[in-house]
Amino acid sequence: MEEIKKLLEDAKKQIANSKLPARREELESLLLPSIRMKTKKVEDKSFRLGESRFGGCPDLPEGWDWPQWNPPEHLVFEAYEAKPTYLSFIAQINLQELPWHPEGFSKRGILYFFCDAINPPWGYVPEHKEGFRVLFFDGPEDCLTRVKAPSELNDERVFKSVGLDFSIEETLPRVLDDLDLHTEVESYIELLKSLFGSVCELHHRMFGHPQSIQADMKFDCAAAYK
Repeated sequence: MEEIKKLLEDAKKQIANSKLPARREELESLLLPSIRMKTKKVEDKSFRLGESRFGGCPDLPEGWDWPQWNPPEHLVFEAYEAKPTYLSFIAQINLQELPWHPEGFSKRGILYFFCDAINPPWGYVPEHKEGFRVLFFDGPEDCLTRVKAPSELNDERVFKSVGLDFSIEETLPRVLDDLDLHTEVESYIELLKSLFGSVCELHHRMFGHPQSIQADMKFDCAAAYK
């Protein structure tokens, strides 16, 4: 894809002009394309069925039940009971709207994301996996119905809807473990700023490198699902 080739070349130029010339080949090999998702204000009634968005009400196929789970007691806050709980709707992504599809990734269909917003599963143990759900539908969009959240989900678990704009962006890991703390860390942060505009701000993405907030989540996932 020409756009990705151009972005890759631009990113390589940024690396070449950075203060890390000794790591040029390594950094170039770490570049991964991603789809950046930026939010925008859209009135609920303006969304067409199946359109990508964060929050609001999902457009579900006929016959689908709203996901729920039974959170383990150690996750339940004192104000809530350990009982079957509906998951909060986080997002739906219509794959036909994406500007790029990695090899082998479907070019049509809708991905739905749900998670328990009150008793969030950390994912450290296998029993937490029911506390979030990723669903996929690849049928005709005229089978969709906008579904209101169950009455059991109060306002703090139903999120305001926002629209999404998609763009392609190259990514690098947020942290490199072997960077010299005194001579290289600041230079790497400057490089990330030149590529993304901000290091501290969280960006919504599909694909590319994860923007880990604490430790590398890949190790936690591996440990939890051995």
